[in-house]
Amino acid sequence: EAPPPGKAADAGLRAGRAWISRLLVAILIFLALLIPLLFSGAPGVAPKLYANEVVSAFQVMEQITPQRPVLLAADFEAASTGEMKWISRYVLAPALSRNLPITIMSTNLFGSVIMEEYARDLLKEINPPPGGGIVNLGYLPGGTIGLMSLAEDWKKALPYTTELQVSGDVPMLKSLGRLSDFGGVLVFTDSAETAKAWVEQVAPALGSTPLLMVVSAQAAPMLQPYYDSGQVDGIISGVYGALVFDRLAQNSQSPGSLFASYQLTLLAVAMLILVGGLSYFIFKSMSSDKG
Repeated sequence: EAPPPGKAADAGLRAGRAWISRLLVAILIFLALLIPLLFSGAPGVAPKLYANEVVSAFQVMEQITPQRPVLLAADFEAASTGEMKWISRYVLAPALSRNLPITIMSTNLFGSVIMEEYARDLLKEINPPPGGGIVNLGYLPGGTIGLMSLAEDWKKALPYTTELQVSGDVPMLKSLGRLSDFGGVLVFTDSAETAKAWVEQVAPALGSTPLLMVVSAQAAPMLQPYYDSGQVDGIISGVYGALVFDRLAQNSQSPGSLFASYQLTLLAVAMLILVGGLSYFIFKSMSSDKG
């Protein structure tokens, strides 16, 4: 049975209003995202307060010497590649500019490939003096069990590079008998569970070798207790944490248009939530008064 014409008209009007509201929200967010990118002079607000965990991460990275390679674990999913690429740019640039040797691995199928591409692109931009180098050890299967085998004997867990060279024969890795012989371990991940597995399975085998977490913003709160307890030596979380790290390294003088876009979009979303919440309570109050 068809609804009365009056009710059908009201339903159509409500649907039209909802569609227009969604369109306006989408336009506002796109404008907030694009305006700083279109106008390169758009300023971003640089961070003034530096989190202790980011400062600790920077201090640890500064103490690592080129004589000992850094093990970099690219354990993030495909959906997070955009954020992690941005973060890795700020974090890896100071290390590559100091010729720190980088050894890449991953507990998923594609992470090490993507991270190697990021690092090599950065090397082309930075163009550091000869030294350093990048070795890709590829995929470590087995999840938590794989991490246990890595902690026990990393050469058996990752016997070959992606170029099918015996990992123990690579010049920069020959002298590294144990995992604790690396200069440091950096875990790039968007998952608190993955970070937790690294802390529980790998950290005990590291001894005094520092363990740093480079994580997406949503994973950071779950990892704070590990930093507070000393199980993790530093945490760089999200775009904001990466920018703080970059400013500590004095690589750039301004946040740049990308960070300005990020900030303006967050502000637009916060304003939409505020206006939406106030509108809901106002209209609900008006409806109650009429009733």
